[in-house]
Amino acid sequence: MHIFFNMFALWMFGNVLENYWGGKRFLIYYLVTGVGAALVHYTIYYFELMPTVDFINQYLAHPDLKQFEDFFSSNYLKVSSVEIQSHVKEFITRYNAMDLTASPAQKIKASLDFMTQYKNDLYDAPVVIGASGAVFGILLAFGMLFPNTMLYIYFAIPIKAKYFVIIYGAIELYQGISSSPGDNVAHFAHLGGMLFGFFLIKYWNKKLNKFY
Repeated sequence: MHIFFNMFALWMFGNVLENYWGGKRFLIYYLVTGVGAALVHYTIYYFELMPTVDFINQYLAHPDLKQFEDFFSSNYLKVSSVEIQSHVKEFITRYNAMDLTASPAQKIKASLDFMTQYKNDLYDAPVVIGASGAVFGILLAFGMLFPNTMLYIYFAIPIKAKYFVIIYGAIELYQGISSSPGDNVAHFAHLGGMLFGFFLIKYWNKKLNKFY
């Protein structure tokens, strides 16, 4: 369904934009917004990840069980997928069971093994695949170039293109900020496609307005 609506939007809005711009400019726009979407996504992911990685590296260098146990209720714990969430829950169950039989040295070793594996899991996050960012860039372009065109949500609810783009962008921003484990949609990639599309259109408009 996700692929279907992406392709439907590409056909519906991209067809208009290609006729308006021509094939060459449309292709440039599509590629720029697609690459821009990926850059924004991985930049956001990097800045979200680095505090946790720094914490883990410090712990690996100077392990402390109290600090380790506090980690699971801190903001450093990043659960970016259902798989990582499952691994964390399984480890906590095993770790709590160790209280009855394990020595502090054994618990330290278990914590070091977990932190090492956890860091590897974060680095092995799935690669983003898809063209949603470019499609959102196309949606933004349609809203900027044809702002008063009426769209019909579910073929029934009328709304102007400019308001539709603003609302959709706001929804993506909210979902990106409040993303939950198992959400496999790269919301910031969508926003990145819109952002790069906005600046590219502004750049093109500025060139058209120059007098020589």
